[in-house]
Amino acid sequence: KKDKRNQKKAKGTYSLKGNIYISSLAMFVDSSERESQYFVIKVLWRDVPNMESFALRCRNLEEVDVWKGCLDELMAQKQMKKED
Repeated sequence: KKDKRNQKKAKGTYSLKGNIYISSLAMFVDSSERESQYFVIKVLWRDVPNMESFALRCRNLEEVDVWKGCLDELMAQKQMKKED
């Protein structure tokens, strides 16, 4: 058995609350406000028949760029599969 007294949640971590299929992704928007050090990407996805969204909160601009690169790649892969 695990000792629950010694298990601590790490500060500043995020936990998965659900999942979204790549095929449902519609687009994403960089909504960061660099002046106020607020870094976020809004991801829009289609849940028939509605459009839904969630925010990816990032620690810094570099993390925003990494997420945008990954999302660009996923969207391109999705488009390529759609064309096949």
